[in-house]
Amino acid sequence: MDEKVLMSQQWINENYDQGVEENGRTGWPTINALIRCLQIELGISPQVDNFGAETSRRFTDQIGSVKLGDNSNVVGIIQCAMWCKGYSTTSDSITTFFGPGT
Repeated sequence: MDEKVLMSQQWINENYDQGVEENGRTGWPTINALIRCLQIELGISPQVDNFGAETSRRFTDQIGSVKLGDNSNVVGIIQCAMWCKGYSTTSDSITTFFGPGT
C-alpha cells in the first residue's frame, strides 16, 4: 500500500466523486479516474477512460502549459498522476501548486 496513492484516491473522491477504491494501490481504475477528472476540468462531457485527441486539444487550448506558480485542481491532478506513476513531487501533500518539485 502506497500512502501517496491512497492520498490521491481520497483526493479524487473528495473533489470529483469518482468512486475510486481507496486501497493505496495504483492501477487503471485510479489512472482512468484521473483522466476523467481532467476532462471534468476541461468541460468534456461525457467523460471517458481515454486521453484522446479531444482531451489533448482542449488541454492545449484552455490551459496551454502549466507554469511555475500556477495553483489549480489541474495541478492537483498532475501531482496525483505523478505519484501514481512513481514520481516525486517533493511534497508530502497534494498542494495544487505548481512548484519546482512538480
